[in-house]
Parts: sequence; C-alpha cells; structure tokens
Amino acid sequence: MISPIVFISYCHKDEVWKDRLVTHFCVLQPEGILDLWNDRSIGAGGNWYHEIEEAITRASVAVLLVSADFLTSKFILSKEIPDLLERRDEEGLRLFPVIIKPCAYKHVKWLARMNRRPKDGKPISSGAEHQIEADLAAIAEEVAEIIESKTPLETSSTTAPEKISIPQLLSTNSNLSGHEMKPKTSQPEMLRILHLADNIQKDLDLLKEYEDILRLEDDPRHRAKYRKVIEQLRESATSYKREYVELQIQMTGKPSVPMQNVDAQLHQMDTKLNILFVDQKAILDNLVNLRKTVLARFDANEQTIITTIVDRLDQKQLVNAEAVLDSIATRQFAEDELHELLVAVRETLNEMRQKETFLSDYHLTSEIKNLSDVVDAPKLDASHKLKITIPIIPFILSYEGEMALKSGMNLKSAWQRLLSKVRR
Repeated sequence: MISPIVFISYCHKDEVWKDRLVTHFCVLQPEGILDLWNDRSIGAGGNWYHEIEEAITRASVAVLLVSADFLTSKFILSKEIPDLLERRDEEGLRLFPVIIKPCAYKHVKWLARMNRRPKDGKPISSGAEHQIEADLAAIAEEVAEIIESKTPLETSSTTAPEKISIPQLLSTNSNLSGHEMKPKTSQPEMLRILHLADNIQKDLDLLKEYEDILRLEDDPRHRAKYRKVIEQLRESATSYKREYVELQIQMTGKPSVPMQNVDAQLHQMDTKLNILFVDQKAILDNLVNLRKTVLARFDANEQTIITTIVDRLDQKQLVNAEAVLDSIATRQFAEDELHELLVAVRETLNEMRQKETFLSDYHLTSEIKNLSDVVDAPKLDASHKLKITIPIIPFILSYEGEMALKSGMNLKSAWQRLLSKVRR
C-alpha cells in the first residue's frame, strides 16, 4: 500500500527548519502513516520542474513553512501556491501553514483565511529550544491525524476562498512593484527562469556568507566542513548552467531580461567559487607544510604515535607547538617549568583514558593510549617524554570545555606560562 504523501513547500533559506520538521515526520514514516516529499527528493539529473508538479498532484497534505523569504519567493508564489490552492479548491487538498519566522503573513490574502500553526500564532523560531521541539512534534502528529482521519484542516472562514491569479501572487514581491508580469516566453519557461534565478541567488548569498567566515577561519575541522559545502555549490552551479543551456535552446530570438540576469548570476557564482577554491588551497597548502615541519622533528616510530593529532591542529596551534619545541631544544625553559607541564600532561592523559574520551575515534584513542604509555615509561627521560607530547597539548585544550577534564586547568596554566615566554 502506498503511503499518503506530505508535500513540504519551503524557501531554501529556511532549509534548517525544513530539516528539523522532517526529522519529526521521519518518526512516522516507518509506521507507514505517510511519505515525505520536498525538492531535495529530486535525484541528480531529474527534471525538477516536472517532479514538483507531479508531487503536488499526488500530495494528500501540503505543509507550508511560512517566512518572509517564503512569501517573497517568485517560484513559490508563481508556481507552487497557485497549484496548491487549485488542488485545495477542486480536490480538497489539506493545506497546513506553519509560521516558522516572524513575518507579515496576516496581510497576505490567500494565507490569512487559513488556520495556521502554532495555534498561538507565535513563530516557531521565537520559542525556547524545548518549545520548538514540542511545536514541531505537535505539527507532525496533527498532520498524521489529518491523514488518518481524512478530515480536511479547518479554515477560519466559511466564505469560499478567493481565486488568486499568478500576477496577484507575484505582486506581493516589492521588486515587481505590484505590476503584472508580461513574459515574452511561455509561462512554463518563465516559471523555470524565475525558479532558476531564485536558486542561484540563494547560493550566491551562501557563498557571500562563507567568504566572510572563511576569511577568519583556520581550524582544519571547520574548513573541511565548508570545503564539502563549497563542492556541493560547485555541483549546483554545473546543474544551473545545464538548465540555462536547455532554456536557451527552447527559447528563440534575443535573450529576455530574466535570462540575461541569470547569465550574469552564473558568471558571478563562478567567480566567487574560484576565489574560494584558490583561498582554500593556499591555506591548506600552508597547513600541510606546517604539519610536515612539526612531524620532521620526530623519528618514524614517534610519527606513528602523533600523526593523527598533528593532522587535527590548526595554523595557530601548529605555530605554538613549533615554537615550544624550538625553545625546549635550545633549553630556554627552567627544569621546574618543564616538570610542571609533564605532570599536567600525565594527569590529563590518564583522565582521558579513564573517561574513554574519543572512544568512537579508533586512531585518536590509540594515539592517546600510546602517548600515555610513553609518559609513564620509566626508562625514558623527561625531556623526551615532554617533546613527544607537545603536539597533543593544544589539541586537548581546544576540547577542554567539551571533555570537562578536572586536570585541564593545570595543563592550561602550565602551557600558557611556556607560551608567554616564547612570545617575549
């Protein structure tokens, strides 16, 4: 038996809220109560325009994630909402608006007639974390009840809903100044152009955000996360170009203004992606060289113990470790200072082993165990023990708050005293 489909209409800028709601709906999917559909359900190379139309046609309930971005999305207002309202009027499709962010939804005619969730009218995003989860869970449960009872969601008025044309919907966007569209191309082609432009602009906004973040970020863990996102955006850009070419083939004559705008957007996206990739590569190359420099201080056996740790250090941590290693080699620290640091390292490593910190990471757990064994080895001298444990100190301190180590404060204060001498 095919489960009823819940169609989720949302703006990509609100994807984090869509994902949170989907998590609650996923609780119901294994029970066969419902099946979910949103535009991320479209496979690579799929005809997204046709698949959205098909999903709207087959949906039993449509959940609308309402925000200012949603209410000003050209594609949502020109394609999804008219089709959804038409199915509601003619076939009784259940529409379920959810206010996720503050917006002037009460003044939007087609939306003002519907009962919305949460019931108190407050946007979901305005609640505390536990309240947000409670609201999302309640929405999933209510949608399930609607499907199981086959009772349409009530409207707040018995008056027949007003028929709203595509130009009326589009006039809610201030960029169009309330004037009706007069596309030179066919309506489906114009809708595809608008949706394409909308998606490209969202990705351009994301790229601008990543540019600002990555300008200040040198933590390899965080950079790796953004690198994957940038790769995904590059794939999106390729898909956008492919669709742009398809539209060019379908249209004849001089390119319309919307098509010219899309072309400019694609060039802008290419430029931003190339800049980000060049910057990422330069920073990563620098990190690789710094790691090689630090590891070169150790023999092959020692490198097998600390390589995983060194690979997780950011630029600042590597520079600090290198400076302290230099100072130890040239005997710039007093014996009591080195002894204090070694005792703090021993206590911290033993506590981490007892707590089974990083148990899910086999390589890291193994290196922590090996380092702990080195520090406890009676035949090794103190300077050798300290040298091999230096790289893990900044790594431990970067996780100190998460691990809640009792010995962490001793290690931190001993490390900072050495760094203060190095920086003089």
